[in-house]
Amino acid sequence: MAASPPAGWYPQVDGTQRYWDGLAWTHHVSPSAGGAETRTDAAPANREQASRRMPTMSREQIAHDLAIAYLNNRYGPEVTGEFSVTADQDWSGDSPRVTDVTGSGEVRTENLPRVDKIRMDRVEVRTGERGFFGLGPEKVSTVEVDSGEFEVDPVFKNMIRDYFEAYFRFVELLERSA
Repeated sequence: MAASPPAGWYPQVDGTQRYWDGLAWTHHVSPSAGGAETRTDAAPANREQASRRMPTMSREQIAHDLAIAYLNNRYGPEVTGEFSVTADQDWSGDSPRVTDVTGSGEVRTENLPRVDKIRMDRVEVRTGERGFFGLGPEKVSTVEVDSGEFEVDPVFKNMIRDYFEAYFRFVELLERSA
């Protein structure tokens, strides 16, 4: 897992600087690299100003959330199988109510990336043996060794690529609408 960026002031799309505490974005913003610090959660002066105020999330955070929603809709789990539900109702009284619900069946999910398999690398190893009568080049054997890293399947690679494409597109659209 990649290390989190160090705490500090980072530039935002709107030209301000925002403070990252090493774990999350804070509400502290600075108009420019050397300007005075302000807070994004300050109360608006009047109702009109409150209705026009941008959300306290940055455009980058909004774009990230939209990109995640896009990925969920595109790559979300595909559920297959059969499942049945039965319910008993109690009709006495003013309105019927459900008293017992039971269900059974088999459900499978697909389309989720595999991220728990260790990647194996192929390595060529010289065997020390030679051809007929010890002549010719030394023989080579191919073996698989544990890479110490997790394998990334094609679905996950596509998800990563699509996330960045969607993220940058949403940032662009949000900048145009500002």
